[in-house]
Amino acid sequence: MTTRSLPLLLIVLTLAGCGDFEWFPDTETNQGSLGTVADAERNAPVVSKAFTVTGGSAAISITNGEYSIDGAPYTSASGNVQTGQSVTVRHITSNAYSSSMTTVLTIANESIPFTSVTMSKPPVFVNSSTVTDFTFAPKLDVEPNTVIVSDSRTITGNTSPAPISITDGEYSTNGTDFTSSAGTINAGQSLHVRHTSPTTYQTIKTTRLTVGGVRTNFSSMTKAAPFVNYSTVSPVNADPTNVISVAQPLAATKDFTTSTHVSFSIRYFLNNSSNEQKNIGLTIAGADAQNRRIYSGTIDAAVPANANPYTSTHSFGAALTIAQYNSITQWLVTKIIIYQ
Repeated sequence: MTTRSLPLLLIVLTLAGCGDFEWFPDTETNQGSLGTVADAERNAPVVSKAFTVTGGSAAISITNGEYSIDGAPYTSASGNVQTGQSVTVRHITSNAYSSSMTTVLTIANESIPFTSVTMSKPPVFVNSSTVTDFTFAPKLDVEPNTVIVSDSRTITGNTSPAPISITDGEYSTNGTDFTSSAGTINAGQSLHVRHTSPTTYQTIKTTRLTVGGVRTNFSSMTKAAPFVNYSTVSPVNADPTNVISVAQPLAATKDFTTSTHVSFSIRYFLNNSSNEQKNIGLTIAGADAQNRRIYSGTIDAAVPANANPYTSTHSFGAALTIAQYNSITQWLVTKIIIYQ
């Protein structure tokens, strides 16, 4: 039998008569940098590599960008991250050529940069059909496999029709039918671009086009995956082997509150249909009324043989701000893993 060690938990000590506390977790990321995306498209989303946090629970914040924890929707709001959770960072690249953009993610006391550098300006032979440089704003958190249309841009700078070509999408001039065929556009005419978003979640698609010698693009990025609620969705209410199942919904309890954060515990209820103990991992999530993920965490448990049900409580410490905790209307089991 193999076992999985329980994750390191931050122990918060409070003294009688004291209000707030100082929080210094030994959280580590082992990330000096999240790297640099070179030769990036202008005014387009870029995403860092993922990394896993170790060492405990800690505050997380970001400057000049957004972060996602365990595939949750990207956010720029400060929050908390737990050991074992995966984090990625995204930002919109500069609107200018050969220009850098840096996002700084801070976990505990560690600052981790993520940088993009846009492509060099391609050579342009200036003539009467050359247009004034422009870009399209990206569309973020869109539905998968959906037609996404850019905002309108009005062409300027050319005194004769400008040639236009497109890759991986279609364009429309002055409200005409969308097409992927090469054509021309006059100064003063409007331009829209469209494409079908990726079929997978949190995936970027970029349409590239050249208009009057100017290379530009239109990008979209699909939203985070929706929740799979094992507590209420039937018959998907158990691990893939159908040994461990959720007996009843999770119950959250507020343990104590500081001036800024809430310490809370989650009580869980599990059935074990086998004749031996199962060491399992639960991924739980707290969502608001719009089904947006506010919090995600993990629980390791040893579920006794033939438990019907087994119940226990796991403390997550001061992992949420007061506003975040109060916005959660549902607690969900989103994943069950058996370690043995």
